[in-house]
Amino acid sequence: MKNRILLLIFALGISFLTLTSSVGAVGTEKIDSFESEIHINKDNQAEISEVIAYDFGLTQHHGIYRDVPIDYKDPQGNVYRLAMEHTKTTDENGKEVKASVSKSDGNFRIRLGEADKYVTGKHTYKIKYKLWPIVTQKDQKGFLALDVTGNGWSVPILHASAVVRLDGASLEKPACFTGVVGSTEQNCVIDGQKFTADNLKAGEGFSIEGYVAGGYIAKYLQPNQKRPLTKSDIGIIAGFVFAILVGLVISVILLARSLRKRRRRKDQTVVAEYEPPSNLSVAEIGHLEDDTSSVQEITAMIISMAVKGYLKIQQTQKKSFLKKAKYTLLKLKESKGLDTSEDMLFNALFSTAKDNKIQIDNLSKSTMSTTIYKIHSNTKKSLESKGFYASIASEPNILEKMLDAGNITDEGAKIWAKVDGFKLYLSVVEKERMKFHDAPERTPELFSKYLPFAVALGVEKEWAKQFEGIDIAKATNWYAGSYAGFSAMNLANDLGNSFAPVVSSNSTVSSSGGGGSSGGGFGGGGGGSW
Repeated sequence: MKNRILLLIFALGISFLTLTSSVGAVGTEKIDSFESEIHINKDNQAEISEVIAYDFGLTQHHGIYRDVPIDYKDPQGNVYRLAMEHTKTTDENGKEVKASVSKSDGNFRIRLGEADKYVTGKHTYKIKYKLWPIVTQKDQKGFLALDVTGNGWSVPILHASAVVRLDGASLEKPACFTGVVGSTEQNCVIDGQKFTADNLKAGEGFSIEGYVAGGYIAKYLQPNQKRPLTKSDIGIIAGFVFAILVGLVISVILLARSLRKRRRRKDQTVVAEYEPPSNLSVAEIGHLEDDTSSVQEITAMIISMAVKGYLKIQQTQKKSFLKKAKYTLLKLKESKGLDTSEDMLFNALFSTAKDNKIQIDNLSKSTMSTTIYKIHSNTKKSLESKGFYASIASEPNILEKMLDAGNITDEGAKIWAKVDGFKLYLSVVEKERMKFHDAPERTPELFSKYLPFAVALGVEKEWAKQFEGIDIAKATNWYAGSYAGFSAMNLANDLGNSFAPVVSSNSTVSSSGGGGSSGGGFGGGGGGSW
């Protein structure tokens, strides 16, 4: 009898593990297959068709987005500018999928899906677009270096393939590369003009390269040239004069809005506040102060997560005349307990980390750019939901919509005054400190607690100066430097300067025109769900 009971418990345990494993697999997003066909014509234009079989699992999303860089820089500072046009996207049944396109900071984004509809499970997207010019010249021949998938996907790609077609010619000396950006691993198979790779992890990509016979391409891609005009560009030029007229009207409206904003803030009385408004995050406080979100708030959020014990900031290279400071982030625990924006940033930072650490210079540009865009958008939406900024829907008539949509409200101006009062306290000079009554005692713990807010408000230097002569070492164990002492100003400046190029959507190609490693070449980018 005892043996039967043990056998039953064992069987139930196996069934439970199998069930939970199955549910976990279903709930995880992934790309089952990424199939690309590339036709390069003699005008140096690539007609690209991507069939992406995306599995959303149990999560609800509107669809996916596809990012492709159109500006590339080589180590010598040369810039290669490509043109891109989205042709059409259909689903697995041949039905056209709603698509919106945008260009920002050298990146072309195709967003697929509808904001009022959700999808789950498996969906196939057949994306067609043109990218040109794409073939450079190398060794007196044409040279194609193409980043097929890009390294900016935050989900694994189980299978990837690429087929290259030329008109009456073939790609010579073909090669392919897999892995993280810069990897020379060749875990891929070449069969004629077809390239395949399997089991790419999040942040890993698939690149191909080869030579094109001399004379096939009429005009090669050259550095530092103007971007070719697309059909949409021509339309933009046609509407340029009209836009100027509209711009004049908008300028008048913006001036009126600015005057209204100044009046609302001028009507407030700013007094010293010894703590930030309790219902505002670091990012929201930084935005409310100057109506803008920037890398400054991202730096503040990283320091905030470090102070709260989620990560540690380690300086691995000291700043000098010829070298910039370098930093590594160490993951100390999971993101449970962070707010929505902090959780997004935390997971993006460590999405490609190995052994729970990542050097800032090695962060995925595409992933960070997308994440920071979402954080900035969420920050503004959150402030609108709290009534600090007017939304279009809240305005009673068309004139008010034009004058006040997105502008600070009366309630927002009141909270702004509290933020400005807190900034005053953080930045006060020694001779003015005596005017403050009942100010909290300056302790090392207080220094670390309010440092993220000081960074978000741009007064970290002034805040640190208030603690001169106080040993803050025991309260800054979230930081490890390669030089003696701790400088809040240096840390904030270094992190900000490090993040500026990382969050850019621009990709990097080698001086020979790309290739030779994963992530090398034109195309690429990445994508994700939204």
